[in-house]
Order: sequence, then C-alpha cells, then structure tokens
Amino acid sequence: MANNLNITFKPPTYTRVDFTALRAWVQRVPVSTIADRYYNREAPQAKQGLENFLSAMRDDLIERASAANPHIASILRSARQGGTITATALRIIFEASNAKPGEPSPDDPLAQWFRPRVAKALLSENMVTLADLLSRINRYGYNWWRPIPRLGQRGAGAVIAWLQRHEKSLGKIEAHALAPEEIDGSYQVLVDVSNQQLAPLERIALPSPLDGSHGYNRAKDFSFIRATNDLEAIRAYLARYEPGGNTFKKYQKELERYLLWCILVTDKPISSQFVEDCEAYKEFLKAPRPDFVGPRKPRLSAHWKPFNEEPLKDSSRRAAIQCIRACCEWLTKVRYLSGNPWVAVTDPETTTPLNPIQIEKALPFTLWEKLVSIAQQAALIPENQQGRIELAAMLLMGDSGLRREEAATATSDQLRPSSHATGIWELNVLGKRRKWRTVPVSKRTYQALQAHWHDRHPDIEMDLLPAPLLSPFTKLQTKASLEKHGHLEEMPYAAAAIYPLIKSLIKKAIDTREFDETEEAALLRVSPHAFRHTFGTQAVAKGVPIDVAQKVLGHASMSTTSIYVQAEKERTMAEAKKFFERLG
Repeated sequence: MANNLNITFKPPTYTRVDFTALRAWVQRVPVSTIADRYYNREAPQAKQGLENFLSAMRDDLIERASAANPHIASILRSARQGGTITATALRIIFEASNAKPGEPSPDDPLAQWFRPRVAKALLSENMVTLADLLSRINRYGYNWWRPIPRLGQRGAGAVIAWLQRHEKSLGKIEAHALAPEEIDGSYQVLVDVSNQQLAPLERIALPSPLDGSHGYNRAKDFSFIRATNDLEAIRAYLARYEPGGNTFKKYQKELERYLLWCILVTDKPISSQFVEDCEAYKEFLKAPRPDFVGPRKPRLSAHWKPFNEEPLKDSSRRAAIQCIRACCEWLTKVRYLSGNPWVAVTDPETTTPLNPIQIEKALPFTLWEKLVSIAQQAALIPENQQGRIELAAMLLMGDSGLRREEAATATSDQLRPSSHATGIWELNVLGKRRKWRTVPVSKRTYQALQAHWHDRHPDIEMDLLPAPLLSPFTKLQTKASLEKHGHLEEMPYAAAAIYPLIKSLIKKAIDTREFDETEEAALLRVSPHAFRHTFGTQAVAKGVPIDVAQKVLGHASMSTTSIYVQAEKERTMAEAKKFFERLG
C-alpha cells in the first residue's frame, strides 16, 4: 500500500551531460564511446551500468511525455520498445522532463507534478490540469476517487494532502470533500414542499397530508395489502422482486423519482394524482427540474439526486412510464387504489433501432480465434494467474454464449461432461427471468477453467467442491465488500467486475502488437456482451439451427436469435465491398 502514497515525483536530477549522452545513445553511438566521451569511471551513471541508466532514463521520460499528452503516445511507442527515436520524439520527451520548481499553478498539466501511473489514472477521467482535479474533488466530494482506476482511498488521500500543501496557489478544497459523508440510513428525511429536500426511498418520510393515507384515489373496499400510505404501498410492490437485483433497482429508481415529483412539484400524494398530472410527469421527464439532477452519488449521501442525466433518452422515458403504470396497475388489483390513471397515458414515441442488440460489435471469426490464441499463450505463463481468469471468462461468453451475469454466477457443481456427445461439457446456468438452461462448454473452455481452478485449489478436483467457476484472488478488506459477499473464502465476481476484466485482457492483447490498426479498432469496441454476440453470429454462420442457438443463448423469442442470420450476411457484404475497393 505504500506505493499508493508515493504519487508525486521530485524535479528530475538529470544533468545536461545525461541528456547529451541519451541523444547519442538513441542515435546508435556505442555505449563504450559515450562512456569515454562524457563520463569517468567513478560517475554514478557508469557504476550502475551506463546502458541500464540510459535505458531507464529514456523509459522514464517517455512515460512522463505519454501521460502529459496521450495523443503522442503512438509516436513514442517504438521508442518505448527500444526502436529508433525520431528528432520530434526526442524533443517531446526532453520537454517532458522540464518540471517546474516552486509552487504549482492551476493550469499546470497533471503529468508535470504526479507520477505517470497517477497522471494516467486521472486523465482516464478527463482531468488534464490541476484545476480540473480540484474542480472534480469539490464537485463530487469525499468519494471523488471511486471511479478512477487503481487510485484507491489511500492514494486519493495522498492527492488531497498534496493539494492542501499548495492551497495558496491552487485554491481551497471544500469541507465536504475532506471527510466522509454520513451514510447511516437510520435517520429519515421529511420530504415536503416547504423544504424541497430530496432523499431516496430508504430515507423518505412524508408528512401526514402528503403520505396518501387519505388520497382521492384510495380504494374504499378492503385492501389485500397492509399498506396504509403510499410509501408503504411502494415498498410492498418492490418486495415482489429480489432486493439488489436489476429489476428491483429499475423499479426503485423510477418509483422514487415519481414519488418525489408528486410531493415536491404537485404537492399531492401518488394516490391523489389525475390523468392530467400523469401527463405532466411525462413532460417533466423530458427535462427534469435542475434541483432533481446531479452527479452520481451513493444513495445515502446528502448530495444524492434522483436524476443523473438530462435530458433523458426517449427509451428511458418510455421505460419509466411503463414501470409506474405497472406499479399502479398492481396497486389497483390489490385494492389499494380505486383505479390506475396511467392507463389513459400513452408511452412516449421512440425510434426503433435497426439493430437493437448491437450485434455489429461481434468479432469476425478470424479475429476472435486470433484473440483466443494470444490470450492462451499469455495464460501459459506460470505466474499469470490473472491471465487465466481473463481467458476463462472470455471463453465462457464467446464459446458458450453466456451473459456476463451468468458467467459471474456460474458454479462448478453445475458443470459436467456431456452424456450426449464426447469431448464437450454441459453447464447449467440461471439466466434472465430466473430460468435455468444448459449451455455447451468447449474443450478449450474447460481447460481454461481447470487452469484457473488449479491456481485456487491445486489438490482438489473441480467437480468435488461446489464453488464459483470464476473467483478473484483479491482478499476482501472493506466492510462493504464483506457485507456484499459474506465472509466466504471463495467469492464470485460481481457482474460489473467482468467488464474491467475483459478490458484488461483486450489491452494486454493489443500491447503484443500482433494486430493491425483495423483489428485494434474492432477490439477497442469490444465489451463482454460482444463475445456473446460473437458466439451467436458464428454459431448461426456455421450452420447451427436457429432453434438450437435460441436455447443456448436463452432468448425468449426466436425472432431475436434470427437477427444473427442477417449479421453474418451484412459482415460478408461489408468485407466484400472493402475487397472490391482494394482491387480498384
């Protein structure tokens, strides 16, 4: 963890002689000649090995230059690998070494003051200057660092401490960014028109006139649920779904937005809304009120906002109205409401995309196999445990068509040799709509899973210990992670963690320089779901019947699977066009 605190570097100590020597070395002047001409035998550079010193100096300056300006990283790539350095590249890396002494300025590039790994991490979140960094911290508060890769809480603390030391020249960090926000959900926030306070469902408390206990639309007959007000009714509806699941989160988000709008904008409870009010909310979704919109925050944060984007997409507005209508329909069926005003409200018009499931991101067969081959070679390195996890995850999606949630939750006790065909295995997975299905597992996928399993349990066979097929080697340390996964020694990946896992594999593959520019561009567009599309496209192209592909992919409708038939035709025509154009 000590490395996380070492975020800045001192001004470079390279001398004019060192720069002259480096210029000569990259121009292929022999090291012995450089040593005789510029250094004596007692010089520290000579004692540590002159070629090692110059190589390290070159790499250090290239790292700084790449972090300071990512657009010229490709120019420096050959230099990083020890190739010829052009005069332009040499000038760029020499300029990158000129870190200013004294106090930093808000307009200074991050790479001028922070080490390359820290500068790169900050640049990945579109922070270029010290002013950008300070603005980000003051806007997002104490948890500003969470989306930034490989920085962590301790590294963020070191950044804050450095900024505070230079407060006079850079500006002040606001108080809310210096201490954790109170996120204890034990207290409630009274929401009404007078205070305009926003809060998520976990914290909402409603005053009696606005809680819906005497709403105009309350059913007069005996209700089938115990709810006495609108908030209890919403919670009763949400109790139908698995807490923390995608469906639960979707309905929770839309219903708390609607509840807050009813109270703070119309000054009426949900159970007193008319059709005209529903139409007004439909318009509100086109451009939510500014105080309803803000950057993403933890749900129990005092700075939480119900909307994180403005304006909402047509598809998002349509989904919101459908969620609210479904909830009100259920509340009417259980006789909490007399009727559902949303039945008279039409869905917003949306354009239907030509390709709703983005199968154009599927990889061509040759590129997919090339990627698999490179990942397999990397996984053979004994110490590359992470590479074996990445390969197994990729093959589960690309050779078996799993969704990332299914790959994350698949377990070893559901994997067995097929009794119907030799050389392949069967895996039972729990997919969408809580339906089990069986998918085929190729020999290479099984071998990749075995290799990952052997890293975890070298003395236990995979079919003897029910456990996640994919499990990270990271030790659980934080209270939140322990609560999320329990105190199990073996924990599964969270579905969201599959994305950075695959992006890491793609980056390593591209760094091998085995792909041309077109292939690199295709790989950079890849997401975990693209591997599932790759399986679907290739399965159909290689003659797998549509109904079989549908069962393996877990599609509810064969019409969804049939999209893959057109996908291969479209790709064939596109590649044929490129071929004809090359012929001239």
